[in-house]
Amino acid sequence: MKKYFFFIIMLSGCAPRLSVILMAQTSEVRTPEFHFEKSGTYDFGDVPEGPEAVHEFVFTNTGNMPLIINSASASCGCTVVEWTKEPVLPGKKGKVTVKYNTDGRVGPFNKDVFIKSNAKGLQNTFIVHIKGIVVAKEPEMPATGR
Repeated sequence: MKKYFFFIIMLSGCAPRLSVILMAQTSEVRTPEFHFEKSGTYDFGDVPEGPEAVHEFVFTNTGNMPLIINSASASCGCTVVEWTKEPVLPGKKGKVTVKYNTDGRVGPFNKDVFIKSNAKGLQNTFIVHIKGIVVAKEPEMPATGR
């Protein structure tokens, strides 16, 4: 009888710890997550000087909570960033549009865009890149008057 009594006392003392261990194993981490359809780097190749070079980074929230982009900024003022403002639900798509002003910027460029969100990752910041080469526009020939 003493053996059974001792066993019941031991079991009751371990039950709270056992339930915490079991709950920790079954609970999943709830976090949003970026998954870009293509690489996080877009190469424009050669682009003409003058018009904006525009690329849309499309992503899916592969996490299990709504993904919210708090801000997005570029590494310089020559690049403008627009993004999906409403929360992106799990399994849904959002986008980050990057516009690079090529006017007067002949030569190679390589720019970073910093996306701050509630997604998991290094300090909740995700970085995408654009690069390319701006080719000088042809000089206009002066009109000849006769």
